[in-house]
Amino acid sequence: MIKASTNRYVNLLKNSGFHALFGDEDNKDVVIGVLNMLLPAHHQVTDFTYLRTELHGPLLTNREYRYDFVCRDTAGLTFIVEMQCYDEAYWFKRCVSYCCRSYDRLTVKGEKKEDEEQEAEEKTKKGAGKENVTDSIITLEPTGYDVPPLYFIGFMGIDLKHEDEQAWEGRFISEYTFMEKTTHELQDETIFIIFAELKRFNKSEEECVTSQDKLLYLFKHIGELEDDENWNKDKFWQRFFEACEIAAFSEKKRAQYEQDMYDERRFQGQLAASYNNGLEAGIAEGREEGREEGREEERLESAKKMVGAGVDIDLVCSTLGVDKAALLEK
Repeated sequence: MIKASTNRYVNLLKNSGFHALFGDEDNKDVVIGVLNMLLPAHHQVTDFTYLRTELHGPLLTNREYRYDFVCRDTAGLTFIVEMQCYDEAYWFKRCVSYCCRSYDRLTVKGEKKEDEEQEAEEKTKKGAGKENVTDSIITLEPTGYDVPPLYFIGFMGIDLKHEDEQAWEGRFISEYTFMEKTTHELQDETIFIIFAELKRFNKSEEECVTSQDKLLYLFKHIGELEDDENWNKDKFWQRFFEACEIAAFSEKKRAQYEQDMYDERRFQGQLAASYNNGLEAGIAEGREEGREEGREEERLESAKKMVGAGVDIDLVCSTLGVDKAALLEK
């Protein structure tokens, strides 16, 4: 049996809690508020449409990539939001890769591309050959490069290393974009990567004065709180607590949330046991034989099978120690 959560609010540092908040269309007002606290004044969101979170990569290799949450607002801006709970090699490079792929998709007719992809998926399911699938995709009509900016927002439950840590003392939001190195001239608005560094955020509730401080505090601690007594005077924070309150979930959503939590714990335990009992012995044997490359391939194959069986990809990568980008290329 699945043990029900004893916490009042979801843990937003877990994928299950993050998806419960961002994946529910009834919480659009809360999601909009969260986005606007991290976005510049000239790109504030008023409404948005949910987009698919699993998309095809380069079609010749039939790769796929998955996001935690993707939406597009009424001005045409695209937003990718990720919760990074586990350490991962080359995390920043993966973010850049995700952004570049998604930005490139904006240079073709969105509706036509979605239709073509859907058609390709149907043909694949029916056993159509690769040649036919490829032909149906590559004939897309370009629309040029005058596209709205794309924002990647990452809530970081892990350390994001900085070259000069002292320069970042008291700063918990980092922003990256294409800018001229010397003059800092912004030639045009294209891709923006914003990190909310939750692990480094160490302020107490009483020290949180700005909206950003309060947001980071709740993302880090709401799963531990018992009530909203100190927050219910503000309408937005009251809605934030309501959206995260487990008892307020519908029966279907509650069941899904509990299942997600159960799967997260179970798979973490299973993968840890598998790694400790089997992979360490294999790694030691591989070192003795000098077969580093073969060992890495074996781990990637194991990770691929686990992801195919429904195991969360972040859990697989963190436990088996494989690179997520390399896994997505398999």
